[in-house]
Amino acid sequence: MNRLGALDRLREHWLAACGLALALVALALGLAPGSSEPETAVLALRHAVAAGGVVRRGDVVTVEIGASDRTPSMITGLGALEGRRTAIDLAGGDFLPRGALSTNGGASLLRRGERAVALEVAAASAPDLRLLRAGRRVDVVIVHGDDTRVAARGLELMSPATERSGGIAVTLRAPAGLALTLSADGTAGEVRLLLRGEDP
Repeated sequence: MNRLGALDRLREHWLAACGLALALVALALGLAPGSSEPETAVLALRHAVAAGGVVRRGDVVTVEIGASDRTPSMITGLGALEGRRTAIDLAGGDFLPRGALSTNGGASLLRRGERAVALEVAAASAPDLRLLRAGRRVDVVIVHGDDTRVAARGLELMSPATERSGGIAVTLRAPAGLALTLSADGTAGEVRLLLRGEDP
């Protein structure tokens, strides 16, 4: 009887230990990061929209992404932004960033003879992103090897600068000829921006 009692006690201790171990494993699995990350809905473009194009409800689709992947500039619903024009070229599948849409009743639309030129600036040489907002004026400097030159002066930002794949994307208003030159120069060298003082 004593031996059977001892075996019963051992079995009870073993079962209790197994139960505790299973509870700890379940708790650890519940706390570990996994596929249960909250998701949020943002808008992406069904097709490409050129700079100056009108964005309508049929041009976008709702996409679910991880909540931690969403940036403040991503639009979750068109609402009052429907019908606004884009200030930059957008490709199909791109997320729709708020800064890419004109929000000032059309003041950023191109005038006759102007072009919207998109340039990518190295993040390390760009002014603070908060300063690169629509309406500010900049000088464009092209660095190619040992050659540094001012390619344009006093160009207006058509929309706030945005971060894109390690660089800073900006869209500038420029005369057609200068816009074409900047597009070619921007791919041949490093683009830098010099922020000009605001008019009093």
